[in-house]
Amino acid sequence: MLGIYMKPVLSIISSPLSWVSSIVSSAIQLLYSIIQYILTRPEVNIPFLWPIINFLNQVPVINIIVHLILWRPIFDLLFVPGLVSVLIALIFIIWFERKLTAKVQWRIGPLEVSRSIGGFLQPFADLFRYTFQEFVVPLQADKNYFIYAPAIVFILSTLPVFFIPIGPMQTNSVVNGIYGVYTGYDVLIAIALVTLFNVGIILIGWASNDRFTYIGTVREALLYTGYEVILILSVVAILLIYGTADPFKIVNWQVTHLPGIIANPLAFLAFLIATLMATSRFPLRNTRG
Repeated sequence: MLGIYMKPVLSIISSPLSWVSSIVSSAIQLLYSIIQYILTRPEVNIPFLWPIINFLNQVPVINIIVHLILWRPIFDLLFVPGLVSVLIALIFIIWFERKLTAKVQWRIGPLEVSRSIGGFLQPFADLFRYTFQEFVVPLQADKNYFIYAPAIVFILSTLPVFFIPIGPMQTNSVVNGIYGVYTGYDVLIAIALVTLFNVGIILIGWASNDRFTYIGTVREALLYTGYEVILILSVVAILLIYGTADPFKIVNWQVTHLPGIIANPLAFLAFLIATLMATSRFPLRNTRG
């Protein structure tokens, strides 16, 4: 009698188990294929690091990580012109601007950290402090959106960098420069991503669930929208002269013809003014208090 009742139970259990085992087997095969693909891809050539790279390639698990980091798409997205390079350049620009502003105002500027080298490491200390500071969520705020909205804004503000190449195109129109993503319409895509920044700003204000914060963020978004109209029109005006939105072809056009600043000085002036307004820089600083 027990066997009669156990057969339906075993049949019910065996079906999901076989389904799960097939999924696990497929996942393992996929992971193995990805690892083999990464290990067989050509790496970025960094001559002065080859002794260290060759040593790390001898370690069973570390070699996969090394190949993944040095794999061309990952290396471009992370380092050149990736997120790490952008953060380092941004930190240096912040330090330089603070020092220049302090010089104009007869002040010393950032000097609390690394005093011997002019406070150059002060932005790194500020970044470390901001990263690990206490995260306060108001009681009335929508917790999930309030936490994730700044991350969305950060991602939207860094994505355009991946479409701006660093390095020339090789001969015979073979795209082999240093870039994150290449589509042939990279300038237009970068400008479109910049305009999405306002959505994140409004989302932050809406997530706070406070009417005054929301009004402030909507006002901020409207200000950005006003600047972006000028910004987009200036970019489109110069792209009409270039006849393309491909950064590689734009550079080649300027080599064989004229620099863009001479070909369309009004577009350059409008772009410069819109950039100064959007970043609230002197002499177009907008009081937003």
